[in-house]
Amino acid sequence: MSSSLGVSVVITVIAVALFGVSIGLKTPVPWASIIKCIAFPYMAAFPILCIQLWLSMILKNQAFLITIGIAGAFIGGSLSNTKFAIADWLPWIYPYRAFDLRITQSFIETWAFTGIWVGLILLIIGALHFSSKEVVE
Repeated sequence: MSSSLGVSVVITVIAVALFGVSIGLKTPVPWASIIKCIAFPYMAAFPILCIQLWLSMILKNQAFLITIGIAGAFIGGSLSNTKFAIADWLPWIYPYRAFDLRITQSFIETWAFTGIWVGLILLIIGALHFSSKEVVE
């Protein structure tokens, strides 16, 4: 799962740089900014991937899982620019906060690495929960 995200980040960074060169931008390619703008939202989306993976392993109804994903994306997009305290606890907001160009760079890095840590915690909890399930053939 993470290797495909890494490949996706690399391909997107190269594509964005090639696009800038192809349209004739005269300034040097800002590699660090491009990588941060593309990689940080991916890192912040890790908890969402872990939640969806965990739920898809324990629930049979895929329509419910799709509903959770769509509702989470809608709520994340709607609450990403608010000051509600509850918004900081919703993992669907992390990618929006990790890409917000209006805030300082250290704050963006905070959301990216928060996403990684929350994702790892959710992945461990989900793996422990899934490993305790009985396999029925």
